[in-house]
Amino acid sequence: AGSPCTLRYMGILHGYLSAQWFAEHGKHLKERGLKSLRSRLGLLVYYTGFAALIWHDKLLRDLRATPGPRYRIPTGGLFDYATCAHYFVELWTWAGFAILSWGPNGLFIFLVSLGNLCPRAVATHAWYIQKFGVEYPAQRKYLVPFVW
Repeated sequence: AGSPCTLRYMGILHGYLSAQWFAEHGKHLKERGLKSLRSRLGLLVYYTGFAALIWHDKLLRDLRATPGPRYRIPTGGLFDYATCAHYFVELWTWAGFAILSWGPNGLFIFLVSLGNLCPRAVATHAWYIQKFGVEYPAQRKYLVPFVW
């Protein structure tokens, strides 16, 4: 995880890039609106990713909703296939934004998130294996279900 100062600057840079891109170069959204296939695909990817992100965050919150051990193995949704399913759906959401914006602003936030979440997924996966040993499902991938 980055420092609060670094995260703040990344957020400011993302906001600046988005404002500049949409104000200066976002005519593709104005001219065709959301009627183009790319815009519709971007919205579909974004909203399905966002809904999945909310659901996977709820799955994690629900782990602590009942009495029991402090740390538990997440199950349900894509957690049955990847340790960091919540990171995967966050990347899915940002991919939708990148497709919709079709500019450096969307690519920037997707790549920053990818660069941040991939190493965290590896570290989190290793922590679960160390913490739970043979109880942890061996077939789970780090981040991308069925792939990595």
